[in-house]
Amino acid sequence: MKRLSWLYVLLMFVGCTESSIEDNFVIGEGSEEFYASIESANSRTYVDEQIRMRWHAEDRITIFKKETYNREFKFTGKTGANAGGFTQVSEDDDFYFGYAVNANYAVYPHSTDTELDETDCFFTLTMPAEQSYAENTFGQNANTMVAVSETGNLMFKNVGCYLRVRLYGENTNISSVTLTTKGDEAIAGEAKVTPSMDGNPTCEMTGTGKSIRLICETPVAISSNADAPTDFWIVVPPVTLADGFSVTVKDENDNAQVYDVNQSFTFERNKYYDMVREVEIEDIKTVHVATAGTLPTLISEDEKDGITSLKITGDLNGTDFKFIREMVLSSIEAYGANGITYLDLSDANIVEGGEAYFDSYFTKANTLTDFMFAGFNLQKIVMPNSLTTIGGGAFFASSIKRITIPKNVTKISDQAFVTKKMTEIIIDPENTVYDSRNNCNAIIETETNTLIVGCETSVIPNNVTSIGINAFQNCSALSSITIPNSVTSIGGSAFSGCTSLNQLYCYATTPPTCGSKVFYNSNNNATLFVPKGCKSAYESAEGWSVFTNIIEMN
Repeated sequence: MKRLSWLYVLLMFVGCTESSIEDNFVIGEGSEEFYASIESANSRTYVDEQIRMRWHAEDRITIFKKETYNREFKFTGKTGANAGGFTQVSEDDDFYFGYAVNANYAVYPHSTDTELDETDCFFTLTMPAEQSYAENTFGQNANTMVAVSETGNLMFKNVGCYLRVRLYGENTNISSVTLTTKGDEAIAGEAKVTPSMDGNPTCEMTGTGKSIRLICETPVAISSNADAPTDFWIVVPPVTLADGFSVTVKDENDNAQVYDVNQSFTFERNKYYDMVREVEIEDIKTVHVATAGTLPTLISEDEKDGITSLKITGDLNGTDFKFIREMVLSSIEAYGANGITYLDLSDANIVEGGEAYFDSYFTKANTLTDFMFAGFNLQKIVMPNSLTTIGGGAFFASSIKRITIPKNVTKISDQAFVTKKMTEIIIDPENTVYDSRNNCNAIIETETNTLIVGCETSVIPNNVTSIGINAFQNCSALSSITIPNSVTSIGGSAFSGCTSLNQLYCYATTPPTCGSKVFYNSNNNATLFVPKGCKSAYESAEGWSVFTNIIEMN
């Protein structure tokens, strides 16, 4: 005779909010029901608004009932419950023999391909390479969970971790979000998962998949509000990606924007991480310069008028930058806000040679030389990844909302950013990956000692040793500045006129030597954060003593 079995399943998601249920009750001897209490009541196949895991009414699990036969069970409770009943779907008549094991083993989601090793009791299963978008949660069957118990009390534990990509932007519909590792690590495909009665499950990737794609069956319109972004959840196996990863966002027209994390990053089991990004997918004109000095021959006069966003790759010398300057400045003069607003040089290399790009100034290798972008009026500019030096007055009198500077920059010269119309200077966009284990706005400390909390933040690379005279003078919109411990000297008036400054983080244990009026006409009521045990040194150091509120960091 077929048996109808019920399992009450306990789910756990460590590190978030907790709830409790009533005390255990006694089940009569011979009962065919199974019971589970909730210890730390966060689990699930989707997350609710409090980031708590919950079952869905359509969930199905696999249970190996002290045998190695794969039996399918379906959830009989209501969506939103963190515990409930599961009834067997597959029939015992379908099974004739199975290796005996020492406990009941269970897996979510159900798959007929999942196997249980009869000797070491590990699961062979698949970590999905494609996941489906679900509003404010991860998709059905994306979150792998396992449980093991000698009784019918099954406590499910999450195998993976979670990347919540939080996107905002104007008039953009997202069709997919793809996480791709930059190294050789596998993040999708076959895995060996070993559950534990008393501890946490382990996961060993044996497959070779290097990407996980979150698919939006219907394109999702994202929020335009940076304070209330639209969430896209991706379930990731616990893994360290030594070379970092990239996230590719595509819109409904298959246009793409890529966000890179170019440093080692560890996804820890049962943790979730926030990655907040503004989506600015545009129709970008891309031009590759195979031979330095040939850019003027690659863009016709007719093409110039229609370009609003431009990406240039390859080797660029003075002749190329002369053409860039003429094109950008003439576009501003002719079209104003409707001209060129975005310039991406991330995959370009600055080389010596060619004509003078301005007055008597010539290019130098890997250097943003003096006055190269003086007078530019752009929304955003991305510097070459190979850049090492920013020259004096490089952005003199420019009106650029956002500048992205690569981490290889080692020198920022005198008066590099003398302008009142710059609102955001950032380095390494990957540093806006947030660790939300404690708070959604908690920040991962990176090897570069950088902090980026949003717009209007100045970040300085950790390999910079000196900051030139007037380097950030009159950057009045900057509210937070971080100075790494590599900096030993700051030139006169480097941060003068930063009137919106409210937080300044300096990681040097010895206060950097300051020139005259480094913080003149800045907000000296801003909070200065310094290393533990260094407060008195900063209080007595020339240039730093102007701050009345100095706090030691742990």
